[in-house]
Amino acid sequence: MPVPLLGELDKLTCIAVLLVSASTKAADCREGSSNSVVDQKVELNGGQVCLVESGRGVQVVALPSGGGAILRNSALVDKSDIMDGSVHMESVGSMVKIYFEYPNNVYSIDFDVKDFSVEESLVTLVLRDSGDVPPDKIVLKTKPEIVERAKFEFVDKDELFGSHNLVLDGEVEVRVAVSKSKIFRLPSLNADRGIYLVEGDLIRVLSYRDGWLEFVYKMRNGRSVRGWIPMSDVI
Repeated sequence: MPVPLLGELDKLTCIAVLLVSASTKAADCREGSSNSVVDQKVELNGGQVCLVESGRGVQVVALPSGGGAILRNSALVDKSDIMDGSVHMESVGSMVKIYFEYPNNVYSIDFDVKDFSVEESLVTLVLRDSGDVPPDKIVLKTKPEIVERAKFEFVDKDELFGSHNLVLDGEVEVRVAVSKSKIFRLPSLNADRGIYLVEGDLIRVLSYRDGWLEFVYKMRNGRSVRGWIPMSDVI
């Protein structure tokens, strides 16, 4: 007895749904690597990002919400980051934030969930506690030209957070944390001005260059001193 056409269409529809479902399930963070463990996973609208650990190391695996091929990065996260619990991931609006929390600083990277391009990366340095007020912070950001050319598959901490690839995110007031901080005319140990700041002096940080802070210090007589000190003198 002939099968009604409507019945045949229903069967085809069911088969199509099953195929789509199977395809969706196949697009998993561990695809192509059966001997692996998913340490962290963040679900996105139509995609996901995972930290996948195997004998070869740790990969950040991304399934962009905008579609396209699975992206893998083997350079950003170390096994030590997994072991000490310093690496975290979270979804923030249209971004996925991957960040590393260390005792005195936080490295953070914002990726666009559509294609996992880098949108912004920051280093937040928590400075020495100065008493009753919250600890001072200095926020550095990766230079725009570095961010623009960064590729998800190859990006690593050195590329985004190397001292020569960072600039100050905004002026901030901090206190000198060493007993004597020499003032330099330029960000160079060969440019000593012969004067210094002392512990507790409040300075306004104007810019950052490769481990040095440009600052201005207002003295009690109203005059100002401008120069450079090593970043280490406020940490």
